[in-house]
Amino acid sequence: MRQVPIPLRLALAGCAVVLCVSCGTTVVYETAPAPAQPPPGPPPAEVVVQEPAPQAEIVVQTAPPPPRYEVITAQPSSRHIWVHGHWFWRDGGWVWLPGHWIRRPHDGAVWIEARWEVRGNNYVYVQGHWH
Repeated sequence: MRQVPIPLRLALAGCAVVLCVSCGTTVVYETAPAPAQPPPGPPPAEVVVQEPAPQAEIVVQTAPPPPRYEVITAQPSSRHIWVHGHWFWRDGGWVWLPGHWIRRPHDGAVWIEARWEVRGNNYVYVQGHWH
């Protein structure tokens, strides 16, 4: 009966080793390296979204839509606070102003979120501000 060599393959640190069990021959060859991971990108840029400064009080008769779900990104620094997105009335319709990070102007500053107050049958916009 004729013996047929049975190669065994083992992957070792970027190389493949073939052992022929019946004849004892060892062959080592390099395998293709794993694809390199792309270098990490730059940190997320700080996005500055400014509300238009109302020139007059904004009063509308329809309620704003429900708030949108937002993903809060990584805080750029301990001096930054997250300003939640909210609906704004512009050119006769609702426009979503997305949430964003802003930097405190000084220690102890507290951000008061923008909001819509119900006054009678109307909704009045109160702009966000530092306190």
